[in-house]
Amino acid sequence: MRVLIFDENISGHHLEYLHHYYQGAIERVDDEFIFCLEDGFLKHKDKYSWPKAENVSFVFMDDSEMSKIRNLKGWKQRCRISKLIALKAKEFSANRVILTHLIYLLPFLMFFMPKGIMVRGIVYRIYLHTRSKVSKFRYAADVFLYWLMAHCRIMEKVFILNDQKSADKLNKIYHTNKFVFLADPVPNVDKEVLINLRSQYGIPVENKVFFHFGGLTYRKGTIEILKAINMSKKEDLDRLTFVFAGRIYDDMKDDFYELLKIAQTKVQILVFDTFCTYEFLYNMCFSIDVILMPYRQTEMSSGVLGYASVFEKPVIGPKDGLIGSLISDYRMGCAMENVDAVSIKNTFGLEVTCDSNDYMYKNDVGCFINTILS
Repeated sequence: MRVLIFDENISGHHLEYLHHYYQGAIERVDDEFIFCLEDGFLKHKDKYSWPKAENVSFVFMDDSEMSKIRNLKGWKQRCRISKLIALKAKEFSANRVILTHLIYLLPFLMFFMPKGIMVRGIVYRIYLHTRSKVSKFRYAADVFLYWLMAHCRIMEKVFILNDQKSADKLNKIYHTNKFVFLADPVPNVDKEVLINLRSQYGIPVENKVFFHFGGLTYRKGTIEILKAINMSKKEDLDRLTFVFAGRIYDDMKDDFYELLKIAQTKVQILVFDTFCTYEFLYNMCFSIDVILMPYRQTEMSSGVLGYASVFEKPVIGPKDGLIGSLISDYRMGCAMENVDAVSIKNTFGLEVTCDSNDYMYKNDVGCFINTILS
């Protein structure tokens, strides 16, 4: 079996998933794996170990080609990437193609992929959770794309991230077995080397620390957290600290820093507006008390839940959608009925607990790798 693993994006969880694929690939010596990636991978690969293996090779896409793709928008970009995947699959005589973000490329990929090459990939946004939130047109389009995935000849497996119930329901709806539950892999952390960062950043020992991290956007409720702080009385924020870590998206920067000026007059706030290393995130999760994830987009899983489970930290998040179900099912913290500034404000004084770390065991990296590559 010759497997092409293609990814034009190495940001966010993509690099992490690529490393998981690699871990699985080097153990499957009877198969050949070609990783076709953008050359930005070379700048960030040292975040993980990539031991050499005879059955694995790396190919990097032409920078001029990638520049053209990045300059395109919407369907034109998706179409160009789909065509490039098909060309690479044919060039390397691949039997199988694995994609980290599948639905983004549909339906264009189906038009270009050569006959006899099977495709498998990951789907994050589960439309079954969105009916009351999106337009009828958007919902119908999602239904159509899932129908295509279920019935298209090139589609081998469609991995539904961290949602067993939806995988089962989709198979029933579309009379297929292509939809497969995929564990959302939790980080593998050596807890013996963790460092408490409180003293390094001047956080009082007695303070309760709330942590909000990842790519910071409107849809993740970042602005609502600051609004919640600003509408709180200063005395109610006594002995609290808030930490924001991750790149603040450009479209939100002005709003974020304007609200931050007011918030910092009331309570200690630390902001790390940058791509954070895994080491930093591990140490910070070890050092804090509560993880804030008041996400508005709830129909997909979040890697933040994995961090919460590994470090046994409670989360404050939405009650709605897949994320709400995961928080409740695994007893991971507080699930809010409404995700707004008032609701977030009302959680600051709560004693939130994490009553189980079962989530960590169900979402083991080994389960993720075996499902993807088997």
